[in-house]
Amino acid sequence: MTSQSPVKRYHPHRQWHTKSKPTSRPQSNVGLIVTEDLEIATTKCRDRVRAIATECKAKNRKYRDYDWDLLVDRELCLQGCSGGADIAQGILADPDVPQLNPPDVLRVSNIFDNPEFFKDGCSSSDIEQGALGDCWFLSALSTVATVKGLLDRICVERDEDAGVYGFIFFRDGKWVEVIVDDMLFVRNPRFSDLEPNQKALYHNNPDLYNATSRKGSKSLYFARSRTEGETWVPLIEKAYAKLHGDYASLDGGFANEGIEDLTGYETYLV
Repeated sequence: MTSQSPVKRYHPHRQWHTKSKPTSRPQSNVGLIVTEDLEIATTKCRDRVRAIATECKAKNRKYRDYDWDLLVDRELCLQGCSGGADIAQGILADPDVPQLNPPDVLRVSNIFDNPEFFKDGCSSSDIEQGALGDCWFLSALSTVATVKGLLDRICVERDEDAGVYGFIFFRDGKWVEVIVDDMLFVRNPRFSDLEPNQKALYHNNPDLYNATSRKGSKSLYFARSRTEGETWVPLIEKAYAKLHGDYASLDGGFANEGIEDLTGYETYLV
């Protein structure tokens, strides 16, 4: 991960240091702060994921999150309601918002031949930063990954065959659930979108192009795992981006805030 100075700026979906204190004294539960709503959020998340997976399997399809759809609502998922440039309409880019431009979206099953959420468990060394300046969150995630079993409590439930994943985060003094599908932004466009000279580099063979340029961890636009085929890193980053409204909201921050959102415990800068 690259280091960079965090820059605070206003995001409509993100507030800084606004978490309210739990009303009762919390207890430890494998690294998560135990409040009255922890079990409620966990149960609700688990039940929703299981219901979605059951419906998808009954209809022989994978889950697609139409509430946060990377294909249909691409710009909203990337940069929210502001920040993106639209030259045709005379809208200039907000200089404080990173200009994110992934050319396509693929499902995990199209990116990896044998994807697994965890391969031989998780490790802090798995995490590699992508095109977004969210090293602060990835640092927090790396810290959390050192606690055995903790990520299993954050990713409450998943059905990898159905492509649905449920996470919990501690937001504004309470635990909330976030459910996402397995669609991820990738670095390279579809073969049909290439220029003729670019297609010629792959002997005009789309299968060759897809196998070499749109497969594996290296093809992901945002964060990835260094363990090939492992998916927990980009999926938890996606869920965290959804929690904040868009990916750009994660650009610049402090690791202690990420740890608070992941565990519920209050942290301090020294």
